[in-house]
Amino acid sequence: MASDWVDPLDRQAKLVDMQLKILDGVAKFNKATAETEKIQAETLSIQIANAIKAKIASQLDLAFRALNKHRRDLEEEQERILADKKRTAVFLTGFKPPSLMALGASFAAFNRGLSRLEAESVASFYGVEVKATHRDAGNFVAVTSSVTAEEAPEEVENLGLLLDWMSGSGLFFKKAKSAHMLLLKNLGLLTKGLDAHLKELAERQAKMADADMQEIEHLVRLAGIPVTAVKSPAGSG
Repeated sequence: MASDWVDPLDRQAKLVDMQLKILDGVAKFNKATAETEKIQAETLSIQIANAIKAKIASQLDLAFRALNKHRRDLEEEQERILADKKRTAVFLTGFKPPSLMALGASFAAFNRGLSRLEAESVASFYGVEVKATHRDAGNFVAVTSSVTAEEAPEEVENLGLLLDWMSGSGLFFKKAKSAHMLLLKNLGLLTKGLDAHLKELAERQAKMADADMQEIEHLVRLAGIPVTAVKSPAGSG
């Protein structure tokens, strides 16, 4: 019976040792779990950061495209206006167009110029009174030999109707005659308007470019890129 005796202190020591091993295992498990969670959190954080950077890069590309499109659109409109002004120079010089096609192109360019102006300016120009001296056949020259210069009808009572009649009849102004002088006297109503429109386009271009660049700079700062390092890719679309 004596051989079955166990020292209570020894048994207690073994229990404590077992508990310590269990606690050590739990601590190691918790540590491993925490490290895993930390790695997962860091990975997720990197993924989120990369997704944000990709989104910013996409928005930055779109902002550059918008900047270039706005600039391109306004520059093209300016070019169209200047091209039409060149086509309508014949109205100033009084040199007749060389063909009916050229005559039609000149009047088309003239009408496009009118379409860019406010209605009040156009109405003032079109409403200029045309008198019998302006309707006389001596005011006009035929563009081709198939057309004969003739007197404008009495119902052509203002400058707008006179221009429409000339365009449809294949006639142009005879230089420095009364009808041509009437046109020249009133062209200021249109040229001032077109010049004002060109100035407005330039101002609009500057404002839109400034707004686009502010958006680009905002995105650049979000991406952590030095603003001074960013240049608008003029060739991109």
